[in-house]
Amino acid sequence: MTEQRRREAILRDSEKTLESELSQKSASLGEAQTYLNLALEHFSEGYILVDPSQMIRFLNRRVRAIFPEVAQMLRPQMNWIRVIDAMLDQGLILAPSGADKAIVKTWFEQGSLAGFAQQDLELNGHRWVRVTIKSLPAGDQIITVVDISELKAAIENAEIAASSKSNFLASMSHEIRTPMNGILGMVDLMKRSPLSEDQKEMVATIQDSGKALLSLINDILDISKIEAGRIELESLPSDLAEVSESALEVISANAAKHQQSLILIQDPALPSNLLLDGLRLRQILVNLVGNAIKFSPLAAEIVVRIEKLERQVGDYCDVLIRVIDQGIGLSAEAQANIFADFAQAEKSTSRIYGGTGLGLAICRRLVEVMQGRIEVISQLGQGAEFQIQLRLLESPDVAPERGAVDLSGVDIFYVSASERSFESISGVLTPLGANCHAVVDPMNLERSLALDAISTRPVVILSDRFSRPEQEAIYRRVEANPLPQKVGWVFFSAGRGQRLRLVNERLALISSNPFRRRELMSAAARVVGRDGLVTETEMAEVLQNAWVPMTAAEAAQEGLLILVAEDNAVNQQVIRRQLNTLGLACELVDDGVAALDRIRLGGIGLLLTDCDMPNMDGYELTRRIRQEEVSLDNPLPIIAITANAMDGAAAACFEAGMNDYLSKPLEIGALQAMLRTYLPSADQDQDATTDAQQETDQSIANASEVHAETDLVSAGSIILDLSELNALFGDDVEVLNQLLAEFVSSLDEGVAGMLSGFDIEDYDRIRAEAHKLKSSARTVGAHRLADLCFELELAGKAKAAPALQTHLGSLQSICDQTKNAIAQAIVT
Repeated sequence: MTEQRRREAILRDSEKTLESELSQKSASLGEAQTYLNLALEHFSEGYILVDPSQMIRFLNRRVRAIFPEVAQMLRPQMNWIRVIDAMLDQGLILAPSGADKAIVKTWFEQGSLAGFAQQDLELNGHRWVRVTIKSLPAGDQIITVVDISELKAAIENAEIAASSKSNFLASMSHEIRTPMNGILGMVDLMKRSPLSEDQKEMVATIQDSGKALLSLINDILDISKIEAGRIELESLPSDLAEVSESALEVISANAAKHQQSLILIQDPALPSNLLLDGLRLRQILVNLVGNAIKFSPLAAEIVVRIEKLERQVGDYCDVLIRVIDQGIGLSAEAQANIFADFAQAEKSTSRIYGGTGLGLAICRRLVEVMQGRIEVISQLGQGAEFQIQLRLLESPDVAPERGAVDLSGVDIFYVSASERSFESISGVLTPLGANCHAVVDPMNLERSLALDAISTRPVVILSDRFSRPEQEAIYRRVEANPLPQKVGWVFFSAGRGQRLRLVNERLALISSNPFRRRELMSAAARVVGRDGLVTETEMAEVLQNAWVPMTAAEAAQEGLLILVAEDNAVNQQVIRRQLNTLGLACELVDDGVAALDRIRLGGIGLLLTDCDMPNMDGYELTRRIRQEEVSLDNPLPIIAITANAMDGAAAACFEAGMNDYLSKPLEIGALQAMLRTYLPSADQDQDATTDAQQETDQSIANASEVHAETDLVSAGSIILDLSELNALFGDDVEVLNQLLAEFVSSLDEGVAGMLSGFDIEDYDRIRAEAHKLKSSARTVGAHRLADLCFELELAGKAKAAPALQTHLGSLQSICDQTKNAIAQAIVT
C-alpha cells in the first residue's frame, strides 16, 4: 500500500511538472504567435493566408488599406474567391484590355496549381498591384499584394521620356542635316570648280569641319539608339576581309595625310561566309582604325589582324580582330575608363587630338550587342592593341569562290623594309601557290633575281615607301641587266583610288593603302601572263565625272527627265547643281501634290523625293504613284532623299514603295551611283560615250607603245583625259575650247624655256618652267605630259644632267602627241 501511494505521488508530481512545462510552452507559443501576427500586421506588403477551401485564415491591415472598398469583407473565415468576385463586380479590379473579367477569377482559382504565380492587376483610380500566390505543402496559400502604382507611373514616365527623346533626336537630326546638306553639297561642287591654292585649302577646311560635325551627330544618334535598345543587327553571309578592306578604304585618306600605312593581315583559314552585320562591324573598325591614325606618329604602321581561334563550337567560328597602332599608348588608369561614354585617356587628349570620346563607347556597345567582347592591351608610350572577340555562325550556304588565280611556281619578291607589310602580301599570295620572298634592300634585288633560275617568271612588287621616280629607277636598273627570266612588275601607289592598271604586259600599278586582295592577285597573275580576277573590261574602264549633257526637253522626250520633289530652297539648288554637274536635266517642285501632277504629264524617268513635305509627303506621294501605275510594266524609279537618320527611316521608305533612299547631306558620288542603277538608259548612253573616248585614248596611246619598255613615264599615263574639264564646264563648248587653245599656245614657250635652260645649265629655270607646264598640263588633263614635266622638275632640282637630257629628248614628241589629241578633241 505504501509503495502504491509513493507511485501515485510521483505520478502527481510528474503531471504537475508536465502541466507547468505545457503552460510555459503554450505561453511561449502564444507570445511567438503574437509577435508573428504583430510583424505580419505591420508588414509593408499585403499578406493573406488562405486554407485549401479558400477560406481566409489571416490577413494584415495592409490588405485592407490596399482594398478599402471591401474592407468589411476582408476578415478571417471569409471565402477569398467571393471577395475577388465582389471586387470584380464593383469594378475595383479591372480585367486586361479586351479580356473578360472571368479570366482574372480563373487566375486566382488556378494560381495554386502551379505552386507559384504572379500577376500585375490594374485597379480603378489608375492604381496597380502585384499579386503573388505561393502554395504550401499542406494545401494552404500565402498571397502577397504590393502596391506598384508609383513604379508603374515611373515606368510610364520613363517610356514617355524615351519616346520624347527619340522624337527630339529625330527632329534634331532632320533639322541639322538639312542645312548640312546645303553646306557639304555646295562645298562638293566648289571643289570641282577652278580654285586657287588658298581657296582649295579653305574649301577643304570647310568640308572637313562639316564632315566632323556630321560624324558627331551620327555618334550621338548611335549612342541614343543603343541606349534605347533599338539597334537591330543584320545577319548576312559576309567575307571579313572584304568588310575590313572597305573599312580601311573609308579611313585611308586620313592615313595618307600622315604618310601612315594601313596593313590588313587575315588568317587564310578563316571562312568567307560568316553571318554578321557587315555595316556595324565596318563602323567599329572605322572607329578603332581612326583612333589609331589620330594617336600614331607620321609614317607609322597601323595593322588590322584577323585570326581564327582554334576553338570551334559546332558551326560557330571564334574570331579575334586586332587593331594595332604605334601611338602614345594608355596608362592602366586610362584603360579602366577608355570605353566609357565621353571618355578620353586624359583631359588634355581632347585638346590635342580632338574628339568627343564617343567612338570607343559606341564600339563597346556594338560589340556587346553582337554578344562579343572588346578590350585594350597597352602601355604608356608603347602603342595600343584593341582586341575584339566574336563568335560567328558559318552560313550553311556554299561559300563563294575567292578566286581561281593560279600563281604556282611564281616567285614573288616584295621590296620593302616592313615585316608586317610582307606578312600581309604573302598571306594573300602564298595560298595561291606563290613563293614569297622579302627583299629589304633594293640594291640586293638583282642578286635575288639572278638566283631565281627555276621560276616560271619572277614578280617584283615595289612598296609605296618608294616614290614613283625611285620605283622607276629600280625598274630601269633591273631591266638593264640580263636575267635568266623576264621579270613581272607591280608598283604600289600610296594615292587613293588607283585602280589596277596594266601599263604593259609586264607592269601593273595598284593602290596599296590599303591594297585590294582581288587586285593584288590579278596584278601578280597578269604580269606573268596568267588570268586574273579583274577582267580586261574592268581594267580598261575609264571613270568619268560627267554624263552626256541633255536639255530638259530632250530628257523628257527620252523619258530621262529627273523630277525633284523638295520643299527646302537650299536643298533644291544643291540637288539641281549636282545633277547639272553630272550632265543631267531636272525639274523642281515644292511638294507631293505638284510632283504627282507633273508625273501625270509624262516624260519623267526618275523621282527624287524628300519624305517630309507640306500638302503631301514623300510616302503618300509614292503610294499614290504606285496605285496609279498598277498596270504598267515599268514602274517609275523613286529614290528618297531624307534627313531622317533614325531607325525605321529606310523601312518606311521601302514600305511606301520606294526603290531606294539617300541620306542627307547628299554626296554627289552616291547620287551618281544611284542614278546609274536606276537610269539604265542614261547609263548606256554614257557607256557608249565612254567607249568612244577609250578608243580615242587608246589610238593616241598606241603611237608611243614602242617606247613602253624604256620610257615608263610615257607608257604609264593617258595623253589626254577631258573628263574633269567636261565636269566643270558641261556644255559650255566655247569656254572649253578657249582654255585648250590657250594651253596649246603656251606649250612651245615652256619647251623653249627648258631647252634654253639646259643649254646654259640653268637648272632653276628648268625646274620652274617644268613646274609651270606640269600644273597647266594637269589642269587640262594632259597627264602624260604632266608626268614627264614632273620628272624634269625633279631632275632640275637635283641638277641631274643625264636625266634631263633623256627626258628633254622625249619632251617634243609628247608635246606633239598632246597637241594632236587636243586638236581631235576640240569641238567646232
